[in-house]
Amino acid sequence: MSRDSKYVWRSKDSKSVWSPRDSYNVWRSKNSKNVWRSRDSKYLWRCKDSQSVWRSRDSNNVWRSKDSKNVWRSRDSNNVLRSKDGKNVWRSRDSNNVLRSKDSKNDWRTRDSKYVLRCKDSKNVWRSRDSNNVLRSKDSKNDWRSSDSKNVWRSKDSKNVWRSRDSNNVWRSKVVRMYGGPEAVTMYGVPKIVRMYGGPGTVTMYGVPKTVRMYGGPGTVTMYGVAKTVRMYGGPGTVTMYGVPKTVRMYGGPGTVTMYGVPKTVRMYGGPGTVTMYGVAQTVRIYGGPGTVTMYGVAKTVRMYGGPETVTMYGVPKTVRMYRGPGTVTMYGVPEVQSLQGYRKLLYDKQAIHC
Repeated sequence: MSRDSKYVWRSKDSKSVWSPRDSYNVWRSKNSKNVWRSRDSKYLWRCKDSQSVWRSRDSNNVWRSKDSKNVWRSRDSNNVLRSKDGKNVWRSRDSNNVLRSKDSKNDWRTRDSKYVLRCKDSKNVWRSRDSNNVLRSKDSKNDWRSSDSKNVWRSKDSKNVWRSRDSNNVWRSKVVRMYGGPEAVTMYGVPKIVRMYGGPGTVTMYGVPKTVRMYGGPGTVTMYGVAKTVRMYGGPGTVTMYGVPKTVRMYGGPGTVTMYGVPKTVRMYGGPGTVTMYGVAQTVRIYGGPGTVTMYGVAKTVRMYGGPETVTMYGVPKTVRMYRGPGTVTMYGVPEVQSLQGYRKLLYDKQAIHC
């Protein structure tokens, strides 16, 4: 034994084990089993046990250790447990006592600072909630589903079709462009703009797109909702619209159009084969018109240039103007004004008009 210049003990014991104290009077030693023990400047124990497993406490008196199976356990400066279990599965809590873990199937689970669950399930499908407890997940078919901070759903379905709702629970996907189109498209929501070039075989839209443009159109289009503007160039085979689009423009129109609702304006250039409108359109303009037009409701103004072959109107339009009118017009109701030009042309051609 000896003391140094600061009167600190230094020694080896009878088994030649070194035992000193440093300038803080902290013991450093190995015991009879050659296990290292020491205390630091805050008199905290650091050691390995008889199975050479390391145990210690840090400056906040937090335990750090591995157990008899060499599994790491520790607590951080907030006394938060970190560990792996007997199956070597990692578990921990962060500074907010939030659990992070993988389960017995090695599926990742965690909660963030607001105790929001993030996990993959037994099918390795990712599920999580964000800081607003909003669900984000993929389902069993690996389809992405999520809600944003306003609990607004955003998702893609099994055909990789994007779906979303905005803060007003309105469906939106900002822009959808389809070139040569897929065989079938189903859109749930309110895309801001839909452009289809050469269109798909079938399009079904649930919601209110702001603008729909179809070039060469798809085979069949079904729209549920209130589109602000629908433009069809060379149109699809069949169009069915449920709702009240503000404006419908058809260039070279589709084969068949059925509209349930009250579009503000309908313009058809070279029109489709058949148009059926249920509702009260404010203005209907048909240039070169379709084969057959049937309107249920009270259009404010109907103008037909080169009109369709057959027009049947149930209701009382305020004004009907027909230039080189259609073959047959049947109107159930009392229009306020009829175009004499169209009427005389029809009489001259010895065609029938029934009012």
